[in-house]
Amino acid sequence: MYRLIGLILLISAAHGQIQLAGNCSTDIDYEKNITLTEFLGQWYEIERIGNSFENGHCTTLTLTYVLNSHGDVVVYVSNQEVVNGQFSIRNGTILPDENFQFSVIYPDGVSFDVAILKTNFNEFAILYSCQNNDKGKSVMAWKLSRTPTASNTSLTNFDTVVKNNADLVNATWFTPSHSKEACTIRNNATNLRISSIILILFALFMSKEV
Repeated sequence: MYRLIGLILLISAAHGQIQLAGNCSTDIDYEKNITLTEFLGQWYEIERIGNSFENGHCTTLTLTYVLNSHGDVVVYVSNQEVVNGQFSIRNGTILPDENFQFSVIYPDGVSFDVAILKTNFNEFAILYSCQNNDKGKSVMAWKLSRTPTASNTSLTNFDTVVKNNADLVNATWFTPSHSKEACTIRNNATNLRISSIILILFALFMSKEV
């Protein structure tokens, strides 16, 4: 079972996040020595810092796992949202990393490493990612809840974490709606950012390689 350790954050092929001055800090308070399987299940996105691969509402992510031929846990993530009345899915894999908490990898080229700044697993979580570049640093973050409306406990923890992280305090957050109107599919088209066939082949390949 994977243990998630360390923190130095890297973003690859994701260019829509905010740009800030300075370098990514390696001295950040985040959850350590946790198992990713505790994070399984569905999460609702309450707020996010803008990025290039999410632009809709009714946004959720769901983590599931399989055991590969070696008996190791392989975790898959499915990001779902509604964009202008169209249902959109992005499927990927979450892997452990020697230096990071975990790496999120999508077959379309987007990948990034994420730290869990704070979570109690059954109610809320706040995720953070940062990359140094020639202009300073780029940052992404997500406030997640197990329910479409965050509890008072979740909101209190979100506020505390943000106040203690200068990158998050200075960021502009987007709040996706989880209303009935925002989640209504207005046509039958589904935007599969990766086809189901490719996902199956990718899953089989990763389960053999990991």
